[in-house]
Amino acid sequence: MTPDGRVKILDFGIALLRSSRRITWSGLSKTSGTPDYMAPEQIVGKRGDARTDVYAVGILLYEMLTGNLPYEGESAAAVLRAKSDSEPRLPSYYVPGLDSSLEAIILKAIEPDPRHRYPGPAQLLADPAIPRARCCVIRT
Repeated sequence: MTPDGRVKILDFGIALLRSSRRITWSGLSKTSGTPDYMAPEQIVGKRGDARTDVYAVGILLYEMLTGNLPYEGESAAAVLRAKSDSEPRLPSYYVPGLDSSLEAIILKAIEPDPRHRYPGPAQLLADPAIPRARCCVIRT
């Protein structure tokens, strides 16, 4: 947290431990990353771009909002496999009444195919649904 109260999230990829999926891990390909936050294209060893970062931000938003992750598995390999074999659980499963605009934003950010994600963080923030989602996280 900065002195002016801003939160910054950093991952330098320096913590390596095969038995944990909550820190940087390598094992299925030449790429490494934190399995819960890795985009599907990273899993198969492709080079990421801004859409890969949007995916990680989408996973963080999902987790911060629901207290859960969209893909479950007993191991890092199981989580990575789930990302290619299954759909994410809807955030509204964990947060009934979640504003549908916010759910749509998160789901677009974590879309498995990078061509269907926001091209970058500026486009995510420019989504017309963002102001509405900021005001109405949970419908009453």
